Amino acid sequence: PPLDSNLPAVREFKTSLAKFYPSVAMDYVSFEGFIVAKIVTEAVKKMGQKIDRDSLVSAIESFSELDVGIGQLLHYSKQEHQGSHYVWLTRIDNNNVVAANFSDLH
Repeated sequence: PPLDSNLPAVREFKTSLAKFYPSVAMDYVSFEGFIVAKIVTEAVKKMGQKIDRDSLVSAIESFSELDVGIGQLLHYSKQEHQGSHYVWLTRIDNNNVVAANFSDLH
């Protein structure tokens, strides 16, 4: 999602970045890493005492509707390891990344 949105994960990311890394600028790469960390954290909580690769994979595959605060539920299964196929369209406007609609692309 756009970094200027008011989604829960974006707000949490901004707060955490300001608290722990105040001199680091927000960007999409670090935000994506933040989302992955949220997914892995939820998986580790589900793993219990057995912490290994298979347990991690099983925990993630059990997330049929995981809400990490990005406005879309993530869906995983044994057959589907990409939690979302949703694409947030953006464009560059005056050197800033902004949300876009398909109608903007004419």
